[in-house]
Amino acid sequence: MKILLRTVLMSGLLLGCLIYPFDKAGALSVGTGTLNVTVGLDYDSSTLEFSNGLTSIEAWSIGKIFTYDPSIEYFAFQQEAVYGNNLIPGWDKVPNDISLSYLGSSVDITRDHSDKMNPASTETIAMSTEGVVGRELQVFSKTLNFANLTATGSGSFTFYIDYLTDMEGSTTSSTDTISINTFIQSAIFGMEYDSEGHLQWQNGGSALYRDYDSFWKSPRGIGSVEFDQISGRLGLTVDYVAGDMFHLRSECSNLIRGKSFDQPSSVPEPATIVLFGIGLAGLAGFGIKKEKR
Repeated sequence: MKILLRTVLMSGLLLGCLIYPFDKAGALSVGTGTLNVTVGLDYDSSTLEFSNGLTSIEAWSIGKIFTYDPSIEYFAFQQEAVYGNNLIPGWDKVPNDISLSYLGSSVDITRDHSDKMNPASTETIAMSTEGVVGRELQVFSKTLNFANLTATGSGSFTFYIDYLTDMEGSTTSSTDTISINTFIQSAIFGMEYDSEGHLQWQNGGSALYRDYDSFWKSPRGIGSVEFDQISGRLGLTVDYVAGDMFHLRSECSNLIRGKSFDQPSSVPEPATIVLFGIGLAGLAGFGIKKEKR
């Protein structure tokens, strides 16, 4: 029995010593965010049609995990794009999914174009500064949709974006930083042919119509921030006559930036402390008995 008890106590000490040095607290700056978007176009197909131009239909998804360091372009990067010039109405082509990870940070983008007139996307990002010390880490996602329209009669159309954003971030050190940002923009550009017959955006690319929402928060020192289920719609309604040409653009992005100056310190879990204590007690008892003998 004594041998069994001594074995258990010694095992507790050994296990506690093995676990203790490697058990770390969480990263100093962390954040997560999800952005759900649906793009839509309400129009009269008898007086407005999808047309060729710079492009007919485009859909892009972009993910980046990076820092401002000339020696490092990206920790992780992925870009997916599809094009369509077959004049089929709607966004009938779908970019590949985005899936990136680097240490504790990640970017995931999925698309749903089952309703080609209302393409939907979900951008999910996570940022952790653990393992990236003394440099600002940025985790970024973006989706874009483009289309060209030509009017064959008179009327009006509405180009809109429905969105839902949910983000949060926190720091645990007064010297660290965290910021979260969601940006949603819809824009409509006029188009015309130049003297050489090339189709160009009017006015050097300045939008005839533009609307955007931008949400940004950044605490100073220890603290937390969040966007809790913020939703809305950006809608642009345009009147037109025969011969008018338009280029539509939606742009939706999530960004989390963080910086930590020190790695988290080693902190033992309660269970580890208990095991360590049991082992020490066992050694002490064993020493006392040996001395009495």
